[in-house]
Amino acid sequence: MEMRLTDILSKPLTSKFEQVEGFLNNTKLKCGRQKKIKAGKIALNYFCRNCDIDITFVSDEELFCIGINERLVSIDCVLTCPRCGEVIPVWFLVESKSDIYSQAPDIRVLKRTERLTENVLLGRGKYDDFSELLEKADRAYRDELGAGAIVYLRKVLERITFQTAEAIDIETKNKNGKHRPFKEILVKVDKECSIIPKEFSENG
Repeated sequence: MEMRLTDILSKPLTSKFEQVEGFLNNTKLKCGRQKKIKAGKIALNYFCRNCDIDITFVSDEELFCIGINERLVSIDCVLTCPRCGEVIPVWFLVESKSDIYSQAPDIRVLKRTERLTENVLLGRGKYDDFSELLEKADRAYRDELGAGAIVYLRKVLERITFQTAEAIDIETKNKNGKHRPFKEILVKVDKECSIIPKEFSENG
C-alpha cells in the first residue's frame, strides 16, 4: 500500500526516497504557483510549555503546495497543539526522483523548518541549567547553522568545566578575582576527571 505525502512529512528526515500517492493530480505546478492539496494530516512531536508535556502537533488536511520546478515543491502548513491551540508554522522542501506531479512519485524531504515560539520546544528540557543552550544548539543545527550550534555547545562545555572545577576545589580565579583562561581550567579538570573524550583530546 502506497504511503501518502503526509506520512513522509511526519517522519524524521532521511536521504531515502519513498513512493507516495500522487498529490498534484497529474498536473504540473509552475514555478511560484500555489495549489491547495489534500494528502492527509501532518503530525510532529514537540514539547508544549502551556501543557507541560511532549505532544503531537497536527495540521489541517488542506496543505499549501508551491511549485519550484518539475522535481521540487514547497509545502507550507500550520501545526496546532490539540490541547491548548498553540500553533507552529512549518515549511518543507520536497524533492522527487522524477516528475513530482506523477501518479506515484518517489519523494524525500530535503529540508524542514519550523517557526517555534517561546512556548514550544523541540523536546522536553532534561538537563536543568543546560536545557536552554542545548535547545538553541539543536535549533541552529536544524537550520544548518553549524557554527551557531558550536557556539552554544561551547558555552555548555564551559559551564560544566567551571562547575566541575569548583566541585573538586580547583581554583578558577586569579589573585585579581578574574576568571583564569578557560583552556587552563579545562586541562586541570580533565586531568582529574577525564571529561574530554579521547577521540577529541588525542588531536588537541
